[in-house]
Formats: sequence, C-alpha cells, structure tokens
Amino acid sequence: MIKRNLLILMTMFFISHNVIAEQRSGLYLKGAIGANKFNNAKENNYVYDIEIDSNKSKSEVSPSFNVGLGFYLNDYIRHDLTIGYSKANFKNSNVDFSLYDGQESLIGTSKVKRKSDIYSAMFN
Repeated sequence: MIKRNLLILMTMFFISHNVIAEQRSGLYLKGAIGANKFNNAKENNYVYDIEIDSNKSKSEVSPSFNVGLGFYLNDYIRHDLTIGYSKANFKNSNVDFSLYDGQESLIGTSKVKRKSDIYSAMFN
C-alpha cells in the first residue's frame, strides 16, 4: 500500500510540473493531476421531524485534473487561466434507526452513498 501511494505521489509530482512554453515568453499550456481526500462528512438525520442517529462517511482518494493556458510577458508579469475538475467519492455508510410515533414502531437501516463533482476556475 505504501509503495502504491508513493508511486502515485511521484507520478503526480512529475506530471503536475510540466509546462509547455517557448523561451519563457509568449503563450504556455500547463496541466496538473492530483488527488483529494476530504475529511469525514457528518450528517444529522431526521425521519418525520424526529432526529435519528447521525452518520459519518469516510472519504476515498479521488482524482483531480487541472488545465491552464497562460501568457508569459517577463519575470514580473504573467497571467494564466486554470480550469479544474475534482470528483469526491465517499464510502457507503449505514444508519440504524428505531422510531415510535405514538401508534407504531419503525425499525430499520438507511444506506447513505455520497458523491460530488467539483469544478473550479482560477485567473491570476
């Protein structure tokens, strides 16, 4: 597992530091590949306005991609626009609940699966 993570880290480093430019002047293209791991997501759950057990979802390592186009004028002036995409995946989590609404009991398990797509743009 450690060898795999080290290989991924080294690959991300070498790919993310490639910039295609000509003689440090004019237009350039840059790209970056990375990975994200978010903190645990916690949610308070309600059924019929009654609070039940909260659940936590652990994050998986998710890919991140960035592409940028820039203009290099000199050592002091450079502008670029970078557009990025990240995908956040969380492991499935289960919430056990037991409710009584005054007439009947409701017992069960709720399965929660979270995913998110994150888009970003940066101009500097």
